[in-house]
Amino acid sequence: MTADSSENQSPATKRVPITRVLIQKNFFSYFAGNLVSNVGTWFQNIAQVILIYRLTRSAFMVGVVNFAQFVPILLFTPYAGKLADRFDRRRIVIISALWASAVAGAMAVLQLTGRLTAGMTIVGAFLIGITTAFNAPTLHSLVPSLVPADHLRGAAALHSANVNLGRTLGPALGALVVAKWGVGQAFAINAVSFFGLGIAIFLLRPAVVRKGDGPVRLRDTARLIRTDIRLWAPIVLVAMASVATDPVATLTPVLAEQVYGSPDTYAGLLIGAFGLGAVTAAFALIRRYDASINAMAVSLAVACLGIGALSLITNGQVALVALVIAGGAYLATVATSTAWLHVTLDDEHRGRVMAAWAIGFFGLRPVASLIDGALANAFGPRAAAGLIVLPPLIVALWLARRSAHLRPSKQRAVSAAEP
Repeated sequence: MTADSSENQSPATKRVPITRVLIQKNFFSYFAGNLVSNVGTWFQNIAQVILIYRLTRSAFMVGVVNFAQFVPILLFTPYAGKLADRFDRRRIVIISALWASAVAGAMAVLQLTGRLTAGMTIVGAFLIGITTAFNAPTLHSLVPSLVPADHLRGAAALHSANVNLGRTLGPALGALVVAKWGVGQAFAINAVSFFGLGIAIFLLRPAVVRKGDGPVRLRDTARLIRTDIRLWAPIVLVAMASVATDPVATLTPVLAEQVYGSPDTYAGLLIGAFGLGAVTAAFALIRRYDASINAMAVSLAVACLGIGALSLITNGQVALVALVIAGGAYLATVATSTAWLHVTLDDEHRGRVMAAWAIGFFGLRPVASLIDGALANAFGPRAAAGLIVLPPLIVALWLARRSAHLRPSKQRAVSAAEP
């Protein structure tokens, strides 16, 4: 793109130096609070899957605890999107963060006193999952109110980088904490991290945005999304990326022990490698941005191939390389899809559509985790990794052919009451 053409870019797609986005007081507080919480969440995630695997020795039960953590997204996220469009988004995040801090703290106390069972861990995962259901669409909806319009693309990419920086640091550090001090300490760190998120969001002073004041119904949002491929295609791609990469969370403890001959805490390095690839891709996307659904579909196909390669790999070091590649391709799909939606949406509908995004991103994970765990129990973890990526790969190839030339455009404001 030439300098002349860049002058004609819309503010939401214009390139802005990343430091200018990050140093803004509002966005920096948001970024720092999220990073602390994301790292802590991965401490929790890696600790609970290691604990469940140690208690049950079952890949299926690892899938069950992941199911418990993500099924609240299916149950509560549509209502969270409505709340995000009608009420104070800061207050929603603060309340849900304090809720998660209390749950993680209770799990830490139970584990440190030797009373935490597999059943209690699954219940705790479900209760913390409620926080994800409310935080995911609300945090995304906050981003445009924290930065000027010409910083939006960089802010969206930084948000994705933040999530995956947590995914890089959290599992590796969490596994180290579990190995040296135990599962209870990892839960305690997560409790503190959620409290830190609440403080960071309390300090924000976002711009005032328009809130919907009409009847807000799920079917209105569904109608808005399904009639425009520019809305439903990114959500479908994010959902398929979530399914394809589920083995990173569900199968890594089993792969570490049964295939790579390492302790179960090696799962932290495997997940961290995936996150490293994702963070690298996130910062690359800030500098070079290809906003096309075709590019998202191709990157999803690469992520599927990276995860599918685990079905052929028997060496732990080679698996790390495959996961770095898969993580980079996964992030390219998710970050580009998210930025695309932010550019396309009016703020009046942002919370509800981003709730649909969150259902796509998190909502299929419960089912994928159960299927992944069941496949691993029946056929082994390597076969499970190869089988779970086949449906997303087919969807990616289909969308790549269907939507090669689509570009984002500002969505026409649609009233919630419009037929």
